[in-house]
Amino acid sequence: MSESKPPITEELTRSQKAFVEAPEPIQRLIRQVLAEERQVMHLSSKTGTSIHQKILDQVKSVIR
Repeated sequence: MSESKPPITEELTRSQKAFVEAPEPIQRLIRQVLAEERQVMHLSSKTGTSIHQKILDQVKSVIR
């Protein structure tokens, strides 16, 4: 007898929907910010305070 798994229904969350509907420059900005944040989270706490400056720099680069 084989066990059948229930069908996987992948509904997007509100934030995922907002991301998918966002313009490409905004999606790139979000990806860059998340990549920076990921790097900081894996480092020691001594660099943790610089994440805010890195995010600000990313946002400024898109706005220019």
